[in-house]
Amino acid sequence: TDLCLTHNKINKIEGINTLVELEIFSMANNEIASTDELTQLRDFPKLRVVNFQNNPVTNDAEYQPVLLAFLKYLKYLDFRLVDEQKVRLAKDQYFSDLQALQQEEAEDEKKKAADTAEKKKEAQHLKANMPGVEKMLDTMLAEDMEGEKLKLFSDFEEALDDFKDEFGDAWEKYEKQMLELYENKV
Repeated sequence: TDLCLTHNKINKIEGINTLVELEIFSMANNEIASTDELTQLRDFPKLRVVNFQNNPVTNDAEYQPVLLAFLKYLKYLDFRLVDEQKVRLAKDQYFSDLQALQQEEAEDEKKKAADTAEKKKEAQHLKANMPGVEKMLDTMLAEDMEGEKLKLFSDFEEALDDFKDEFGDAWEKYEKQMLELYENKV
Protein backbone atom coordinates (compact mmCIF):
# COMPACT_ATOMS: atom_id res chain seq x y z
CA THR A 1 0.00 0.00 0.00
CA ASP A 2 1.25 3.45 -0.89
CA LEU A 3 0.08 6.65 0.76
CA CYS A 4 0.96 10.05 -0.66
CA LEU A 5 -0.09 13.07 1.39
CA THR A 6 2.16 15.71 -0.14
CA HIS A 7 1.26 19.42 -0.16
CA ASN A 8 -1.47 19.24 2.49
CA LYS A 9 -0.20 21.49 5.31
CA ILE A 10 -0.28 18.49 7.68
CA ASN A 11 1.47 19.07 11.01
CA LYS A 12 0.66 15.79 12.75
CA ILE A 13 0.68 12.16 11.62
CA GLU A 14 -2.62 10.60 12.64
CA GLY A 15 -5.38 8.36 11.38
CA ILE A 16 -3.13 5.93 9.53
CA ASN A 17 -2.80 3.19 12.16
CA THR A 18 -5.23 0.89 10.31
CA LEU A 19 -3.05 0.82 7.19
CA VAL A 20 -1.17 -2.31 8.29
CA GLU A 21 0.02 -3.03 4.74
CA LEU A 22 1.65 0.40 4.32
CA GLU A 23 4.90 0.12 2.33
CA ILE A 24 5.46 3.63 0.94
CA PHE A 25 4.60 6.78 2.87
CA SER A 26 5.22 10.21 1.41
CA MET A 27 4.44 13.42 3.29
CA ALA A 28 6.68 15.83 1.41
CA ASN A 29 5.91 19.54 1.55
CA ASN A 30 3.89 19.52 4.75
CA GLU A 31 4.41 21.01 8.22
CA ILE A 32 5.71 18.07 10.27
CA ALA A 33 8.08 19.71 12.76
CA SER A 34 8.86 17.12 15.45
CA THR A 35 10.74 13.82 15.37
CA ASP A 36 8.24 12.58 17.98
CA GLU A 37 5.77 12.24 15.11
CA LEU A 38 8.07 9.86 13.26
CA THR A 39 8.63 7.05 15.77
CA GLN A 40 5.03 5.84 15.46
CA LEU A 41 5.89 4.69 11.93
CA ARG A 42 7.69 1.75 13.56
CA ASP A 43 4.26 0.11 13.89
CA PHE A 44 4.22 -0.60 10.15
CA PRO A 45 6.29 -3.74 9.55
CA LYS A 46 6.10 -3.48 5.75
CA LEU A 47 7.11 0.19 5.56
CA ARG A 48 10.19 0.44 3.30
CA VAL A 49 10.03 3.97 1.92
CA VAL A 50 9.33 7.27 3.72
CA ASN A 51 9.58 10.78 2.38
CA PHE A 52 9.40 13.95 4.47
CA GLN A 53 11.26 16.30 2.15
CA ASN A 54 10.48 20.01 2.65
CA ASN A 55 9.02 19.55 6.14
CA PRO A 56 10.48 21.55 9.05
CA VAL A 57 11.49 18.27 10.74
CA THR A 58 14.15 17.64 8.09
CA ASN A 59 16.12 20.57 9.55
CA ASP A 60 16.34 18.79 12.91
CA ALA A 61 19.70 17.06 13.40
CA GLU A 62 17.83 14.04 14.83
CA TYR A 63 15.58 13.60 11.79
CA GLN A 64 17.62 10.97 9.96
CA PRO A 65 18.97 9.15 13.03
CA VAL A 66 15.47 8.75 14.50
CA LEU A 67 14.06 7.25 11.32
CA LEU A 68 17.11 5.09 10.67
CA ALA A 69 17.16 3.75 14.22
CA PHE A 70 13.47 3.16 14.79
CA LEU A 71 12.21 2.00 11.38
CA LYS A 72 13.80 -1.42 11.19
CA TYR A 73 12.82 -2.24 7.59
CA LEU A 74 13.46 1.16 6.03
CA LYS A 75 15.21 0.96 2.63
CA TYR A 76 14.68 4.47 1.24
CA LEU A 77 14.57 7.74 3.15
CA ASP A 78 13.50 10.77 1.13
CA PHE A 79 13.87 8.58 -1.96
CA ARG A 80 17.56 7.92 -1.25
CA LEU A 81 18.90 4.46 -0.51
CA VAL A 82 19.53 4.02 3.22
CA ASP A 83 23.24 3.85 4.16
CA GLU A 84 23.79 0.81 6.44
CA GLN A 85 26.67 2.58 8.22
CA LYS A 86 24.33 5.44 9.15
CA VAL A 87 21.78 2.88 10.39
CA ARG A 88 24.38 1.29 12.70
CA LEU A 89 25.41 4.70 14.04
CA ALA A 90 21.77 5.69 14.60
CA LYS A 91 21.03 2.43 16.42
CA ASP A 92 24.07 2.99 18.63
CA GLN A 93 22.92 6.54 19.33
CA TYR A 94 19.46 5.35 20.41
CA PHE A 95 20.56 2.05 21.93
CA SER A 96 18.83 2.49 25.29
CA ASP A 97 15.60 3.74 23.77
CA LEU A 98 15.57 0.91 21.24
CA GLN A 99 16.30 -1.69 23.88
CA ALA A 100 13.40 -0.50 26.04
CA LEU A 101 11.12 -0.36 23.00
CA GLN A 102 12.10 -3.87 21.90
CA GLN A 103 11.37 -5.22 25.38
CA GLU A 104 7.99 -3.52 25.35
CA GLU A 105 7.26 -4.92 21.87
CA ALA A 106 8.27 -8.43 22.97
CA GLU A 107 5.95 -8.20 25.99
CA ASP A 108 3.13 -6.91 23.78
CA GLU A 109 3.73 -9.77 21.35
CA LYS A 110 3.60 -12.32 24.19
CA LYS A 111 0.36 -10.80 25.44
CA LYS A 112 -1.15 -10.84 21.94
CA ALA A 113 -0.16 -14.49 21.50
CA ALA A 114 -1.67 -15.41 24.88
CA ASP A 115 -4.86 -13.48 24.07
CA THR A 116 -5.12 -15.18 20.68
CA ALA A 117 -4.60 -18.61 22.24
CA GLU A 118 -7.22 -17.84 24.91
CA LYS A 119 -9.74 -16.66 22.31
CA LYS A 120 -9.11 -19.76 20.21
CA LYS A 121 -9.61 -21.96 23.25
CA GLU A 122 -12.81 -20.11 24.22
CA ALA A 123 -14.16 -20.48 20.67
CA GLN A 124 -13.35 -24.18 20.76
CA HIS A 125 -15.08 -24.54 24.13
CA LEU A 126 -18.11 -22.68 22.80
CA LYS A 127 -18.38 -25.03 19.82
CA ALA A 128 -18.09 -28.02 22.17
CA ASN A 129 -20.93 -26.60 24.33
CA MET A 130 -18.83 -25.88 27.41
CA PRO A 131 -18.23 -22.13 27.53
CA GLY A 132 -17.20 -20.80 30.93
CA VAL A 133 -16.83 -24.20 32.58
CA GLU A 134 -13.04 -23.89 32.89
CA LYS A 135 -13.37 -20.67 34.89
CA MET A 136 -16.51 -21.70 36.76
CA LEU A 137 -14.78 -22.34 40.10
CA ASP A 138 -12.83 -19.06 39.98
CA THR A 139 -16.02 -17.19 39.08
CA MET A 140 -17.93 -18.83 41.93
CA LEU A 141 -15.20 -18.03 44.43
CA ALA A 142 -14.92 -14.43 43.23
CA GLU A 143 -18.68 -13.90 43.54
CA ASP A 144 -19.03 -15.67 46.91
CA MET A 145 -19.55 -13.01 49.57
CA GLU A 146 -19.17 -15.56 52.37
CA GLY A 147 -15.86 -16.87 51.01
CA GLU A 148 -13.85 -14.19 52.74
CA LYS A 149 -15.26 -15.26 56.10
CA LEU A 150 -14.20 -18.86 55.46
CA LYS A 151 -10.60 -17.73 55.12
CA LEU A 152 -10.66 -17.02 58.85
CA PHE A 153 -10.53 -20.78 59.45
CA SER A 154 -6.95 -22.02 59.41
CA ASP A 155 -7.66 -25.24 57.48
CA PHE A 156 -9.82 -23.61 54.84
CA GLU A 157 -7.03 -22.43 52.52
CA GLU A 158 -5.46 -25.89 52.41
CA ALA A 159 -8.81 -27.56 51.78
CA LEU A 160 -9.61 -25.01 49.08
CA ASP A 161 -6.26 -25.62 47.37
CA ASP A 162 -6.92 -29.36 47.43
CA PHE A 163 -10.38 -28.80 45.97
CA LYS A 164 -8.94 -26.54 43.25
CA ASP A 165 -6.47 -29.29 42.33
CA GLU A 166 -9.26 -31.88 42.16
CA PHE A 167 -11.44 -29.54 40.14
CA GLY A 168 -8.51 -28.89 37.77
CA ASP A 169 -7.97 -32.62 37.25
CA ALA A 170 -11.71 -33.21 36.69
CA TRP A 171 -11.83 -30.24 34.31
CA GLU A 172 -8.95 -31.59 32.21
CA LYS A 173 -10.70 -34.97 31.82
CA TYR A 174 -14.03 -33.30 31.05
CA GLU A 175 -12.45 -30.92 28.55
CA LYS A 176 -10.69 -33.77 26.76
CA GLN A 177 -13.88 -35.84 26.56
CA MET A 178 -16.02 -32.94 25.35
CA LEU A 179 -13.50 -31.92 22.70
CA GLU A 180 -13.27 -35.53 21.50
CA LEU A 181 -17.08 -35.72 21.30
CA TYR A 182 -17.13 -32.46 19.36
CA GLU A 183 -14.45 -33.67 16.93
CA ASN A 184 -16.31 -36.94 16.36
CA LYS A 185 -19.52 -35.00 15.74
CA VAL A 186 -17.90 -32.77 13.15
